Amino acid sequence: MSLHQHNDSIICFKHCTSASIFCKKIPQECPICKNNLSALPLDPVIIPYPLTNVVDNQSCCCLVIKPTEGCFLCDYSINDDLHIGVTNSRSDVIEYDKSGLVKCDNHMWKNCVAIQLIPISWQIFWDEMLSIVCNDSNWHTANYNELKYNCFTFVISFLKNINYPSAKFTSKEDLCKILILPKIQSVLKYSTVYRHLVSKDFYIQE
Repeated sequence: MSLHQHNDSIICFKHCTSASIFCKKIPQECPICKNNLSALPLDPVIIPYPLTNVVDNQSCCCLVIKPTEGCFLCDYSINDDLHIGVTNSRSDVIEYDKSGLVKCDNHMWKNCVAIQLIPISWQIFWDEMLSIVCNDSNWHTANYNELKYNCFTFVISFLKNINYPSAKFTSKEDLCKILILPKIQSVLKYSTVYRHLVSKDFYIQE
């Protein structure tokens, strides 16, 4: 049995019941019935890792989201604030916060959600529109407001400029409801299991 894993990968398998058994490494015996696991009724599967490391240059022309404080895997909960940015065709992150417009601070985006909205053929146009939006004088530190003029304001302004059908969002609420929340819910399911496995060898889910 050969499983190619990410460092934070989670394996799921079943044995003697319908319960799902999650682990980082397949144990020698079933944690439920204690019998040897030399044979399984179904092959174990690796749960897809839901986060992206922008430093790996695999998130070009995306929206990227991470918690304002902390990280998704260790301590994020659904009511915590999120921070959002945009990557260009070189996977460099452009974001807006209390420091103003911040570019290429990629080391802060090693475990983020990346959402692709456009086909490859639109990448040049994406870069051009991003450059135009970044040159707007509105993105100064003095204009930043945590509630009314923030990172989401910047991203919505950019998305309005590209005018791509699947990227038309008129407000932060619209963007969150349609695009971001479904992704975050998937991350929360993964992180729930991950946190159990920090201190335990396995986690059983009925």
